[in-house]
Amino acid sequence: MNSLFSKLRLTGKIAIITGGARGIGKNFAKTLAQAGTQSVGLLDWDATGCHNTCDELQQQFPDTLFIPYQVDVSQKESIEKVIDDFANSQGKRLDSE
Repeated sequence: MNSLFSKLRLTGKIAIITGGARGIGKNFAKTLAQAGTQSVGLLDWDATGCHNTCDELQQQFPDTLFIPYQVDVSQKESIEKVIDDFANSQGKRLDSE
């Protein structure tokens, strides 16, 4: 694990990442999984890329659940619905910490 995040513990937490299909978002999802995050919602406009990334990460990190969402984050109502759906599906609320 990257030394910057070596003491990060997120066991039992859930997280949402925008732009999660590739690049920084995908790498941050890996970091969250390494820190013990229970589930990660990956949001991206690219549905295929998002699903492929979730499948790849699920194989690498079987203890973390990765859920793909196709969403246009410029649409406030869409993003609010996805956040609510994700949190409700996990029986949790998202922390702002």
